[in-house]
Amino acid sequence: MLQFCEALESRMFLSATPVFHKAAPTPTQVADLQAIATAQMTLADDRAARLTTLATDRAAIPAVRSADQAAISADLGTIVEDRGNPSLELANEDQLRADRAKLLLDVHTDTVTLNTDSITTYRQILTDIRAVTAARLQYQRDVRLHL
Repeated sequence: MLQFCEALESRMFLSATPVFHKAAPTPTQVADLQAIATAQMTLADDRAARLTTLATDRAAIPAVRSADQAAISADLGTIVEDRGNPSLELANEDQLRADRAKLLLDVHTDTVTLNTDSITTYRQILTDIRAVTAARLQYQRDVRLHL
């Protein structure tokens, strides 16, 4: 039994001494690691900004719809009050048409803004991911070449 234990202790993989020594990073490798960290922080910031921007854009649509609906309701109330007066009825109906058109235009404008911001922020995140990947690849090359 003792011979078996001594045989195991002499093996390299059970030895307590390290076989490989990792060299300290070179200044180039340190710069690469800093570039990776910077790119990752930019990516995280852009992801957070995307969430905030899209949440704001999504909240704007019901808010503008509610405001325009209130104007339309007021127009309908005015039409009921002014019933029987032909000149006011025409003006009120014109105002109602204008407010309905404004509702459609405002919702459309906010929807376009949401879609545009979604595409723009998504492209920015893809650019950031490419930057992180490029920084990691550069670091791997520098480690492989011992730079």
